[in-house]
Amino acid sequence: MVIKESKNLIYQKNPLMPDGSGFYCPPPKSILENFEHLDGKLVLHFKNRFIAFIRAKNLEGERELYKVATKLSDFIGKSYEEILNFDF
Repeated sequence: MVIKESKNLIYQKNPLMPDGSGFYCPPPKSILENFEHLDGKLVLHFKNRFIAFIRAKNLEGERELYKVATKLSDFIGKSYEEILNFDF
């Protein structure tokens, strides 16, 4: 299951500033620092202070999100682009 190809997940194409200012960063330049798994979504925090959300659309999406969350700690130090294209 690849996040970009999933029909059960909604993801941000580009990480945004946490203040909602509308500034975004290209995915290859956003390196994962940590993440949170909250109700039906993942919040990804990057070293450049940008954030991105991955959300579940439905029950199957929540299962996929859980699968991603269990393996996401291996992606600390990897780019957002690598996360979106990885086959979980």
